[in-house]
Amino acid sequence: MASLSLALLLLAAALTPPALSLEQRMDAVHRELVTHFSRIVTLSGDAVTIETRIDADAPSIEQAFKPSWLDQDEFQQYGSELVTLDGSLVDQLATGAFHPIASVRGADEIFVRSPHDHTLQPAALYVPTTYDPAKPAPLVLFLHGKFWTEIDYMAMPFFRQLAESTGAVVVAPYGRGDIQYADPAPVDVYATLDAVVAALNIDRKRIYLAGHSMGGFGVFEVGPEHANRFAGFLCASGSMTDADREAVLHSFGDKPVYVVSGTLDDNIPNYYSVLTVQYLNNAGIPVMYYPQVGAGHSIKVIFPAFTKAWHDMLAGARSTTGMPLPAALPPGALLPAKPT
Repeated sequence: MASLSLALLLLAAALTPPALSLEQRMDAVHRELVTHFSRIVTLSGDAVTIETRIDADAPSIEQAFKPSWLDQDEFQQYGSELVTLDGSLVDQLATGAFHPIASVRGADEIFVRSPHDHTLQPAALYVPTTYDPAKPAPLVLFLHGKFWTEIDYMAMPFFRQLAESTGAVVVAPYGRGDIQYADPAPVDVYATLDAVVAALNIDRKRIYLAGHSMGGFGVFEVGPEHANRFAGFLCASGSMTDADREAVLHSFGDKPVYVVSGTLDDNIPNYYSVLTVQYLNNAGIPVMYYPQVGAGHSIKVIFPAFTKAWHDMLAGARSTTGMPLPAALPPGALLPAKPT
């Protein structure tokens, strides 16, 4: 009954004027989660984490918490999509009626059985409306940042528009949250990749690994395990670490790497992105550098450079006109330690 109630509320929000507020819709999502808590525990292995996610998302849709880097229209679109995806996540676990990957168009949540503990792990999936099952599409496996989830990125209108305009299928695994893509996250990441490739017509020669912030670090943490599966890598607002350096330099080979960073990033200093570029270049790995001058850390403020890197990645570019590599850093400069 609670599941039906949520479905009707979400339908009413879309079709009936005046629409339900975002707060009312989010409250309905939370009520369904609580009502079916034991079932969600059985399927997900950790309903407490899901409830924590929903509770953390609730303030995100309030006007008082609008980040300065989102304009009002973007914020409203983000809030609506956030609630819709949260609702999809909870409703599928509560009812057991999971959405087939092959049927997804636009943004939705999907679930993949983890080889690690056999729980159902969530991922956000975007399939462009122009996707044609008869034509192989490129796929970007995207790793989310710390304190964000896979839903946060897929709820951002500019992020969805980039996927739509380039015809790229994008899937963002939850990766067990904020564990820096340490075990068992890589197992879930690759299981998600396998599930999407099995369900959709994906061009096996155009699969890419990308990430932002913690996910940018994750590119160098997860990528070396099966680097041969990817046509290229995109690291935004992140860095290679000293602990991952040897594995990266030995596994990436001639696969191009696209590094994006705000020059005024006060979270992951631009210094580390520059150093990453230098290490890759010195190892003979094709690397392109995309500085967003005067920008900080969030994906929105670096989005012009991120968009350029994304297009170049999908095009297989190995050099960037007018964007030379940064000047070499002093001898002995050190990459950061692996985040904790």
